[in-house]
Amino acid sequence: MASATGVEAVEPVSFGRRKVRPRVCITEEKQSVRTFLGLVLEEFGFFTCECEHLSELGTALSQHLPDLIVFGISGGGVRGVEILNTLASHGFAGKVLLFGPRNLPAVAAVRELGESLGLVVLPTLATPFDDASLRKSIASLLPIKEPPAPPVDVPEALSAGDP
Repeated sequence: MASATGVEAVEPVSFGRRKVRPRVCITEEKQSVRTFLGLVLEEFGFFTCECEHLSELGTALSQHLPDLIVFGISGGGVRGVEILNTLASHGFAGKVLLFGPRNLPAVAAVRELGESLGLVVLPTLATPFDDASLRKSIASLLPIKEPPAPPVDVPEALSAGDP
């Protein structure tokens, strides 16, 4: 299907709902935070996408099929509530990672809301954080190393008529 710009839209491809590498959507207003998280999560083996504005989240959920949504809570947490409501309304089945100040009441409130909406909310990542603490927070989602290559070249064996 061609878009308004004349470029053909590409539909995401998945095998069932499984993907080769886990996918993460970083839903954060601050570009510097999205950049840091994106670089670190890519190093960890994730495919990343970013949503600066809440209005982009629905599209990201349907096109990128993320396994993880990451966003920060600051101030009153209103944006966090909107993100969680959007995730719940789209039936998001992945995991949610919140980050924010350890003692900010809004962080605890947003976390509780996510759980009450039936979302899987990982333990909160306290700010400030580094790549090691981020890795620890998402360890269960990290891709495992690929298995070693088979000792036989499969295409060669098939072309030779081996069963």
